[in-house]
Amino acid sequence: LEGKLTPQDVCSEEHQTLALEAARQGIVLLKNSRGYLPLSKTQTKSLAVIGPNANNGLTLLGNYFGPPCNIITPLQGLQKYVANTLYYPGCEDVACISDNLFGEALENANKVDAVVVVV
Repeated sequence: LEGKLTPQDVCSEEHQTLALEAARQGIVLLKNSRGYLPLSKTQTKSLAVIGPNANNGLTLLGNYFGPPCNIITPLQGLQKYVANTLYYPGCEDVACISDNLFGEALENANKVDAVVVVV
């Protein structure tokens, strides 16, 4: 089947429901002693999303996937949750060879209620 799957094969409601359930069961929160998560819609008025993969849907798919159905990047999902969401890549790519974007990300991280880093 590799390379022969079509959206009709993988984008059915049944398959999307299964994928959502698998994602929910795969979430692991190792430590949350200060109660930062889940983000509060009432207390989180501004959010900075930092990281080169925050708005890159294809990177998040990995290399074993059929045709993508409805890619929602972490940035897009968080923008729906917190209206005042700002994005700063912090790095040009995952290798992060240069730190020339660090300053902008750090400066703006200090101006918001919460920060989510996606690497």
